Formats: sequence, C-alpha cells, structure tokens
Amino acid sequence: MENNILIGIMIISGLVLIISTLFYYPGFLKKLLMRLLLGVISITGTNWILAMCGIGIYVGINALSGLTLMLLGTPGYLLLYAIETYFTYQL
Repeated sequence: MENNILIGIMIISGLVLIISTLFYYPGFLKKLLMRLLLGVISITGTNWILAMCGIGIYVGINALSGLTLMLLGTPGYLLLYAIETYFTYQL
C-alpha cells in the first residue's frame, strides 16, 4: 500500500515537471517532434536506399528508436545505424 502511494506521488511529480517545462519552454516540444519526424523520415529513406543497393542493414522504427531519435537527433540516428551494423556484421 505504501509503495503504491509512493509510486503515485512520483508519477504525479513527473507529470507536473513535464507539463510545467512544456508551458515554460513552448518551443521545446516543437523541437522534439521535429527531431522525431525528420529522424523517422531519414531512417525510412536510408533503409530504402540500402535495400536498393543490396546492403542488409535495416533499422526498425519503434518506440525505443523514436525516443532515441527524439532525444539525441542526428547522433541518435548515427548510433542506431552503428549498432545495427555492428550486430549485423559482428566486426
């Protein structure tokens, strides 16, 4: 019971922090969403180009890759392809 109350307080505090940050910095959410949109478009395009060239490196688009793209931007894009290349070819 006490753990549920503590978890509830932590969730409410996190939501208040996120909502207050979005109202204080309105451009922050726009920047994150643009990173996500451009990252997904870039991954889709890169997967298509690599498939046309016959290279078997495919990065999936899911919640974790979207979060990586949204928070890191271009370094996240490069990180996703570096990890996929490493695990595909086991350098």
